[in-house]
Amino acid sequence: MTGAFYFSLIDNFVFCSCGNQPPGEAMNTVTKDLSTLRGWRNQNPGSRLLAQEIGLTEVELSRLDQKLGHDEQADENMKHAQDELTALGWKDVSTAHLIALTEQLNSEYRQADKKNKTVATTR
Repeated sequence: MTGAFYFSLIDNFVFCSCGNQPPGEAMNTVTKDLSTLRGWRNQNPGSRLLAQEIGLTEVELSRLDQKLGHDEQADENMKHAQDELTALGWKDVSTAHLIALTEQLNSEYRQADKKNKTVATTR
């Protein structure tokens, strides 16, 4: 039950509608989300789900840093993501793969969110 609760909350954090925000605002949102995820992990240090979401959130942070021209910070955040996901046993933690994965997940989230909003407004 707790895992499902975390997953529901995490899903809303990591794959939020930050894509519609300017990079600076999205950076603030993702930074806050990462802080929340780390706080949850402190309460549940063995959670592989939280570790995965922290890794993927670090990828998002890296992408935003890159957009803002913060290349060193982007590299550092990507390294943190790669370390986190490697510790979970992920085989392909290349930058290209992680960026493609998060882009795909964000795209799927936006499509599902758009579909849910359409259903909600037609009722």
